[in-house]
Amino acid sequence: MINILIVLYKKRFADSETLVNITNIAESGILKNSKIIIWDNSPDAINDQDFNPLRQNVTAIDVVHTPENLSISKIYNRIIDNYLKKGDYLILLDHDTDVTAAYFNEIIEKTTQPTPPELLLPQIIVQGKTESPAYQYILFSKRWQNPAAGSYPSKHVTAINSGMVIAESFFAKGFRYDERLLFYGTDNYMMFNYSKLNTHFYLLNSKLIHDLNLQSNSSIAAKAKIFKEIKRANLIVYSSNFAYSLLAHINNFIITLKYSLKYASFTFFK
Repeated sequence: MINILIVLYKKRFADSETLVNITNIAESGILKNSKIIIWDNSPDAINDQDFNPLRQNVTAIDVVHTPENLSISKIYNRIIDNYLKKGDYLILLDHDTDVTAAYFNEIIEKTTQPTPPELLLPQIIVQGKTESPAYQYILFSKRWQNPAAGSYPSKHVTAINSGMVIAESFFAKGFRYDERLLFYGTDNYMMFNYSKLNTHFYLLNSKLIHDLNLQSNSSIAAKAKIFKEIKRANLIVYSSNFAYSLLAHINNFIITLKYSLKYASFTFFK
């Protein structure tokens, strides 16, 4: 079974592009054998009746409300431990990803093959450019240019969480998210550890439009707050390797200096 996890925070049903799109897509019947898990991290729970149209077209919907705003790493680990059965797949989605019917059809096709991949990644488009997957060498990253669908080496590759499709068989190898990670870094942590256990992943042909908080926030104070968490997460992601950890410290300093000069503010050093 395909389990589709959508994490919400202070969003009504109608405000979530992901939920609205999935509801429309489900009417075609392609998600009839899927389970939708809505993890609502908001102080006030979303109206449960809003999910009734979706309930008619999927196997099941579970709505979990954690008003304490549980960290992403803890949410993912709870899903892995409590929802996934042998042979399942888990799709990770944020509230604002423009998912398509072609994306889900491609997932179903690839995961029902005799030897399906353990990780499938869509091409994530941010402001017209391919943001994910990307090469990640700690001190610098490099965007992919017009990649074609197919199998690719996983070493030095990172990807955005939203849209990831991960097999239960990968989690059965023992991988869990580091719960020191709060709301940033789980994607890099996943990909860094995935490359230790799997040499390849599958890149889907599907392209999904997505938004990034660091880019979309206009306030310098908001950018600095997010960036502080990203820097903290970088150190956690690479903490298991001394050389990588040292490079992560250097990278944090370089990027802090870059943002301080770009926005003419020393707030990023705090």
